[in-house]
Amino acid sequence: METFDMIIKSSTEFDNNLNLDENNRYLSWENCYSDFITGLKLLHFEL
Repeated sequence: METFDMIIKSSTEFDNNLNLDENNRYLSWENCYSDFITGLKLLHFEL
């Protein structure tokens, strides 16, 4: 059970560190997608 607990702890710490970084790569994807959708709305283009 010790190995399993270590894996859970490590992955939780990794995820927490990602969430603390305001410029992490997952947020950059969300930002690009948001800008793309906003641009489509400004052009009155519907998907």
